[in-house]
Amino acid sequence: FASGQKACLVVLHDLSLAARFCDRLYLMHKGEIASQGKPANVLNADNVRDVYEVEVQSGGGEFPWIVPVREL
Repeated sequence: FASGQKACLVVLHDLSLAARFCDRLYLMHKGEIASQGKPANVLNADNVRDVYEVEVQSGGGEFPWIVPVREL
C-alpha cells in the first residue's frame, strides 16, 4: 500500500452487507478462492449457486443483492 492507505480484513457471511461495505471480495469454497474482485463481479447467481449450492436471484449493479429462491 502507498503511504497513508489502510486495509481491513473482514469475514462476513452476509453477502449483501459485504457487497455494500467492501471494495473487494474473495468468495471462498472449501478453502480455495472461488471468485475475487469487485462485489458486482463476484456476487452473481452463478458464483453463489456454485459455492452455496442454492438457487438465488441477483441484481443491483454496483451494490448487488442476493435473494435465495425457495420452491413452494
